[in-house]
Amino acid sequence: MTIRQLRALAAVHRDRSVTAAAKHLHLTQPAVTLQIRNLQALAGLPLIQRTSDGMLLTDAGREVLSLSERIEAAIADCETSLEMMAGKTAGRISIGAVSTAKYFVPFMISGFSKRHPNIDVTLSIGNRQEIGTALRGYDLDFAIMGRPPADIDMDVHPIGDHPHVIIAPTSHRLVRKSRIALSDLADETFLTREPGSGTRGLMEQLFETAESDRKSAWR
Repeated sequence: MTIRQLRALAAVHRDRSVTAAAKHLHLTQPAVTLQIRNLQALAGLPLIQRTSDGMLLTDAGREVLSLSERIEAAIADCETSLEMMAGKTAGRISIGAVSTAKYFVPFMISGFSKRHPNIDVTLSIGNRQEIGTALRGYDLDFAIMGRPPADIDMDVHPIGDHPHVIIAPTSHRLVRKSRIALSDLADETFLTREPGSGTRGLMEQLFETAESDRKSAWR
């Protein structure tokens, strides 16, 4: 098994196309096809399948992709260590932050960089789903988000409160109420974040819990 074979598989997974993968890898399409074919021969199982949505990984392909991601992370760590030994850099840090954190995270990075000017910091902004995917792929060293993904083993350190509130026009009928029951919101129309965001997930979880409690009460 070679790094080129693993990178060919990862590129096909990312682009869902051998042609697009070859372009990103600066290889010919037959070269990428050969790499995938040789990798499948080693695995003894099909790794990709052609579908109406493009080239998708099989269960075996996803297992090999997971291996590829761990290897790429180890290579990146080795490169950083070698650069540190050569005195070229003091290291790299990759940070992911959910969209709502983009208003304060750059100031934190600025303060860190002033104290550690030789450390190269990269920042990725995305919703909760995107940051979780990056963590699973070993693309991030740190993530700043409301709640850590439950399926990833992480060291978690709270950095501040993250309250959630409902915002309404000053003329709204509920504005002057100090306490609002969820039933008061049953007929309201909400403008909310896209699926995959933490804010959207918390709102849906709150309403689903309320609906479950209501059904239990009727029983």
